[in-house]
Amino acid sequence: MPRIARLTEASTADLRRLIDGYRSEQRYRVERTETDNHTEIHLILEDLVQPFIKHFGQDAELEDFYPKMIAQGYSWGAWADGMLVGIGLCEPRHWNNSLWLWELHIQNGLRGQGLGGRLIQAVQEQAQAGKFRQVALEVQNTNVPAIRFYRKHGFAIEGLDISQYTNTPAPDGEIALFMKWNNPLHT
Repeated sequence: MPRIARLTEASTADLRRLIDGYRSEQRYRVERTETDNHTEIHLILEDLVQPFIKHFGQDAELEDFYPKMIAQGYSWGAWADGMLVGIGLCEPRHWNNSLWLWELHIQNGLRGQGLGGRLIQAVQEQAQAGKFRQVALEVQNTNVPAIRFYRKHGFAIEGLDISQYTNTPAPDGEIALFMKWNNPLHT
């Protein structure tokens, strides 16, 4: 069984290997109606004709931002046979007393075996011990498997940004959804 422990460092190669992308057979389509005195935004789950496949690029975060974040001491890792096979990269946001989960990834071939659940549980327990009021994260509307996973672990969609990834609203493209888990020990 893989071991879960505080992540103190991770190589760029490990981060590239783990932060690879996702595949989804569904997405949440966004419908927006807006008038002077009324705005409605709906998320409608729909099946896709072709699977949505997302490959993450080689962002500068892998070499600069994420190592600095890991050094803060709020991130978690999963190891099997001495190899890093899962990550939960977190950063505190003291201004609103939240723990931001930037990345949660499990190595291909090990997904669906409960390892992600163990990592998210470690993050939630850390939020409780640190008296953070919530764990927050961003996920794309096209990543339905991740949305389902987070819901299973107590997260709810609490916000969205329909132009986070483009300068114009993209009802048929990727939309940023913000999910939160509220710490039941924090009042």
